[in-house]
Amino acid sequence: MIQIIDVLIALLTIGLGLFGLISPRYTARVLDMKTTDSTMGLSELRASAGGLFVAMGVVCIWTGAPWAYAML
Repeated sequence: MIQIIDVLIALLTIGLGLFGLISPRYTARVLDMKTTDSTMGLSELRASAGGLFVAMGVVCIWTGAPWAYAML
C-alpha cells in the first residue's frame, strides 16, 4: 500500500512540475510573483519550479528507492 502512495505522490510532483515547466507565467501568477520584460525570471521559474520537480519525481519512480521518496 505504501508503494502505491509513494508512486502517486511522485506522479503528483511530476504533474505540478510540468505546470512550472510548461506554463511559467501561470505559475508565477499563482505564486503571487510579477513578470517583467526580461525572460530571465521565467527561465529561473521553469528551472526551479518546473524541471527540478519533474526530475525529482522521475528519479523516485525510476529508482524506486525509499531514500528517493523520502526526498519528496
